[in-house]
Amino acid sequence: MIRSPSIYVSDKTYQTVNSIFHYKSELSWVILMINNDSTLKVDSIDDGITSTDFNGHWVNFLNYLPENEVRYAVINFEYFSPIDKITRRKRVFIMWAPDGASQKYKLMVSIYSRSVQDELSNGFGYPVRIQTDNISDLSYEAILKKIEQSCCCF
Repeated sequence: MIRSPSIYVSDKTYQTVNSIFHYKSELSWVILMINNDSTLKVDSIDDGITSTDFNGHWVNFLNYLPENEVRYAVINFEYFSPIDKITRRKRVFIMWAPDGASQKYKLMVSIYSRSVQDELSNGFGYPVRIQTDNISDLSYEAILKKIEQSCCCF
């Protein structure tokens, strides 16, 4: 069995990521980076006050993604379900590796991806996983389409 390399996630990083999934949380996303010593740390986090709606949080998230550096992002993606007419949230894991990033770091973020997901999932996993190098793949509509494709109960 091939095992992915391990990555160290501090308790603080773990708690920060999982706090966005708390049902009363105002936070929607957290962006993470790998340090040179193979530890995962929080790079940016939704402040919860910049916007009163999810669309505003989403635009804020996109603005925080660096143009030339790799990152992971964990999102509690909010959308309206036309089937049952309620607002839902879905866990989304993003591996961001833009064209301008160095090959070394693109490879590193790819190698550690499974380990990062396992460490942060809290036993629930991520129903939607996206690997991209293009910001257009992260439009609200593109994520919504991935969610539609990933589950039977949109």
